[in-house]
Amino acid sequence: MMLRRLNYCEGVLSMIKGTGQMISNIASERGMSVDAIQKTVKESIIIAYKKYFGTSDNAFIKFDEDTGDLIVYSKKKVVEKVQDDVLEILKEDAQEFEVMGDGYAYIEIDPKIFDRLSIQVAKQRTKSDLRGIEDNELYLEFKHKLHKIVIGYVQQNRNGDLYVNLGSTDGVIPKKYQSPREVYGLNDKVRVLVYSVKKGKNGIEVILSRTHPRFIEELLSLEIPEIEEGIIKIHKIVRDPGYRTKVAVYSEKEEIDPVGPCIGQKGVRIQALIKELEGEKIDIIPYSKDIKEFIRDALTPAKIDNVYIIDETLHKALVVVSDDQLSLAIGKMGQNVRLANRLLDWAIDVKTNSQFSEMKASGEFKQETVEMFNKIIQDNVQEDEFEEINKISELKILDSDIVDKLIEAGLDDIDNFLDANEENLFELGISYEKQEEINKILKEGMVIISNDDDSIEGVKDEEELLCPECGAVINENMTFCPGCKIGLSFEFEEEW
Repeated sequence: MMLRRLNYCEGVLSMIKGTGQMISNIASERGMSVDAIQKTVKESIIIAYKKYFGTSDNAFIKFDEDTGDLIVYSKKKVVEKVQDDVLEILKEDAQEFEVMGDGYAYIEIDPKIFDRLSIQVAKQRTKSDLRGIEDNELYLEFKHKLHKIVIGYVQQNRNGDLYVNLGSTDGVIPKKYQSPREVYGLNDKVRVLVYSVKKGKNGIEVILSRTHPRFIEELLSLEIPEIEEGIIKIHKIVRDPGYRTKVAVYSEKEEIDPVGPCIGQKGVRIQALIKELEGEKIDIIPYSKDIKEFIRDALTPAKIDNVYIIDETLHKALVVVSDDQLSLAIGKMGQNVRLANRLLDWAIDVKTNSQFSEMKASGEFKQETVEMFNKIIQDNVQEDEFEEINKISELKILDSDIVDKLIEAGLDDIDNFLDANEENLFELGISYEKQEEINKILKEGMVIISNDDDSIEGVKDEEELLCPECGAVINENMTFCPGCKIGLSFEFEEEW
């Protein structure tokens, strides 16, 4: 028993030399806390101790207050007769060690006595734990930067996805989050939005974006002090990445022009944004509670002659422009009016003065404007045919796991969902695009028509009528087809 004790005490190095400096270096290089690293090293040494001695119940480990170096002790009970030489020590042998008031001797252990296998296990545990600590530190760092702009350098292009060095870790800009205007080479500097941060098996995954509307919002805050200070506020941003962005701004102070500061003297501020976006067009629009005024401005750069509100409840309007403004109002492939629709949350149809005059002359104005927007709800559907929807889950547009999270968070109720913070919903896995889609459906007063096949006895289903010329849906109240404009007349056979 004595020989074994002398074997592991002889030539003892009381401390693992350089441990403190090593921990300090790791903490500095990886941005980790010293306490977290010390805890990991301590746990790893305990594993090696147990591997060697068969137990770790009497292991006592601390770090030198001055150097930070590791000290390992074997805590042994002082006894008259030893029955377990790992946990006990003879009274006469304990005299050469420090005996505490609790009746235990604390014997300094040289960690070099641990066999190679024990050391290997400890090293693997330390490496794994340090990686876990580093990943957690990085996760918290980038979670704090979520939806903010960071600067990185392009490292490689892999199947269209750009991998970007962010300093402490790498991020990726998926191809779908890149502007079609932009092309980057190796080591190019790039400003990106931290779109999402996830923990994975191989560390953290940082997804970056240059197409999200939030990217524009953050750029505006960086370039325009009045927005950063809250003097000018952003109502909404819609974007067709690489082509055009529309930003609606306002100020709570009536004397302040919200658009001018965003443009800057001689357009210097807006040009800086356009340069950052490689020439993408940006429309800065004053937000107005007057919907007609807002519609006029939303269709910039076109000049609008008249705005007609067709259905305020369903957010439908007709805009009339001169013939030479039609292409500007609609935009290339309908881009301008499509962005305006998204900005306004309204459905806008654009007609020229000549088209509008023809509609009025033929007495079709009211009927045509109703028909052009009547794809969502049919006129002949009765109120009692609608199914009331109170829960988001009843819309059937979200995955079941996200619905479960909404229910758990108490946000499945439509009223609670509408009151929820968009970032809280994002944390639950609902993207900003999906939130916008849901909100649009709810704001438009969408109703779900019952799909039950059961018909009421004695009531015949109404037959759907189609135009014989173009196939558009028509009814007996129409005098002209809404599709091809052909004149209509109806003859009905009498039933016997």
